[in-house]
Amino acid sequence: MTFPTAVRERVLDLYAADLSRREIARRTGLLNHDQVGGIVAYARRLGDARAAFRPRLAGREGAPVTLTITDAASIGALESEAARRGVSAARLAKRVIATIAAEGLIGAVLDDAAEGESRS
Repeated sequence: MTFPTAVRERVLDLYAADLSRREIARRTGLLNHDQVGGIVAYARRLGDARAAFRPRLAGREGAPVTLTITDAASIGALESEAARRGVSAARLAKRVIATIAAEGLIGAVLDDAAEGESRS
């Protein structure tokens, strides 16, 4: 199914803002989240950065991990860097955490390894 350009653009903007596919469908008047997925998948194939894959963090039982950041300095830093990259602060935080975990950088970032342990 072909969607008007304005609808596709709105879907991609909302997806880049880290809204769920169900919420995007609701806000844009699409019939269901599968239509949103189709628009995003097509944009991804065309190389649209707004359609980039979202890192998923899961808990032990597969439940999403919720993160709350309350200090103003951290929030400000995330918002500033997110704006520079054209993504939401929430999306940037997810990307940072997923990258740190995937690349094995937790010890390097926190620098809290016990004495006598390797810091590499």
